[in-house]
Amino acid sequence: MTPLVLTTAELTSWVGSFFWPLIRISAIFILTPVIGARFVPMRIRMATAFIITLVILPTLSPAPAVEPWSADGVLITAQQILIGIGLGLLLQFIFGAVTLAGMTISTSMGLAMATMTDPQNGTSVPVVGQFLGTLASLLFLVFDGHLALIQLISVSFSYMPIGISGPGPEGFRLIIEASSVIFLAAISLALPAMMTLLSINILLGVMTRVSPQMNIFSVGLPLTLFAGLIILVVTLPVLAPTFERLMNEAFIGMRNYVGAP
Repeated sequence: MTPLVLTTAELTSWVGSFFWPLIRISAIFILTPVIGARFVPMRIRMATAFIITLVILPTLSPAPAVEPWSADGVLITAQQILIGIGLGLLLQFIFGAVTLAGMTISTSMGLAMATMTDPQNGTSVPVVGQFLGTLASLLFLVFDGHLALIQLISVSFSYMPIGISGPGPEGFRLIIEASSVIFLAAISLALPAMMTLLSINILLGVMTRVSPQMNIFSVGLPLTLFAGLIILVVTLPVLAPTFERLMNEAFIGMRNYVGAP
């Protein structure tokens, strides 16, 4: 029987074919909403990245025969981390927009001090922001965002294969430009509540000037809170199509980031 002989280049290529895709996918799951949330244990994230790597591994092109701990290997590893972090950020921006809109509405309603710990990021956010953030996570699963993310991960290796080359300046500029969606989408979501509550506050200010003996705090806080809840209920059905549009735009930006059409 002829013994199996493996060269160093073949072993290095086999190790790199699994190691570098795992690095890119793990970097994506660090920032990806839902899967990369703080409440998800690190073992679950790594196990998910490991399984997805095994599934898409047969579809990947052979990795370059470079030792992982050489200078070129470290550079390739850094490129995979940058690609993964960039893809995760482009998707994280839309969740940041929804949370920021909720925080703005909470402040306008007088609930700025009513905070909860956000399990997604591990920080304290107002209750409305926490509610909208949780709703956005559920909508992400309802619209099959997790399946689209796995498909995009597989596509990214076709248009941006493992190698020394990475996103480049165009990719970083795309991320910087896409970050504006946090403020634009947050304003568009929170604008109805902000304008209505601002009008109520102006009305309360006029009433205070007309009748100074009126206790404005006993009237103003319940009124703004009640009006904010009514506006939130009325505008809540708009969140689903708006979030779907933002999610589609985020995936388009992610495809542009890796050079996919």
